[in-house]
Amino acid sequence: MRVTLVHNPCAGNHGNPDCVAMVESLAEIGWKAKVIGKREIDEGLREPGDVVVVAGGDGTVGKVAKRLAGTGIPMAVVPTGTANNVARTLGVGIDARAAIHGLPRAVERDVDLGVVTGGAATGERFVEGFGVGIFAWVMAERATKKHKKLRRALDLIATELEHYEPSRTCIEADGRDHSGTYLMVAVMNLRSLGPALGFAPEALFDDGKLDLVLVRPEERESLRAHLRRAADDGDITLPRFEVRRVERVRLGGYGGWAHLDDASHEFDGDVEVRVDPGAVRFLIPPRGD
Repeated sequence: MRVTLVHNPCAGNHGNPDCVAMVESLAEIGWKAKVIGKREIDEGLREPGDVVVVAGGDGTVGKVAKRLAGTGIPMAVVPTGTANNVARTLGVGIDARAAIHGLPRAVERDVDLGVVTGGAATGERFVEGFGVGIFAWVMAERATKKHKKLRRALDLIATELEHYEPSRTCIEADGRDHSGTYLMVAVMNLRSLGPALGFAPEALFDDGKLDLVLVRPEERESLRAHLRRAADDGDITLPRFEVRRVERVRLGGYGGWAHLDDASHEFDGDVEVRVDPGAVRFLIPPRGD
């Protein structure tokens, strides 16, 4: 098995296996790996081999997934990031060593991506989600490198949420009007986004649908309390918000920032968000593992 290992040594915390250890572990299961860095993805994946293994956080996983979309070349995740939203949703878990040891039993599954049309992000795909409101604003205006740590990120969002002014957003989802004033609107492909925030706990990665999450102003204190608790003890379980499973969402009438996975964009007009079913192939644990 010829494998390309995409390794981001800057991802996550100490304690993950280093690149040499991962190459050795892959060799033990008969996978001969060539190693490329995060900045070499475009060049290094021109001849990816049989499988691409990504050892990094959600940003690196997302970049590789979008690069491989439509090729049919499978990719596997070795979670070495901070949030590991992709690995959590796919059932890989957050243990890098266990993920490597589980590769011989992994099965191929075609996973959906989201696509944005309109505005600064036209034509961009996303893995985690696209949204506006408090999370996008904090990402663009307040977050710094120190907030890559989960607890600091959660504490920052909770602090900014206290005085954040919600905005009215025009929303049409599968032909139905959901316009209103919201603290946050997110169109999610996975169960969690950002610092492992599980806004869509029942989201499926291969159902040809996206999950529209609506967080209303009256839910501010409940959300703040949960974020504070998570920052203190690591419990990132969130209250239940309104979630609707949809194929296509139109957003407009909003002035401010939007986020597309971990990137910020100015929201400068109407956008359409739709699902791209089965766009990228992943190797994941078989059902029941």
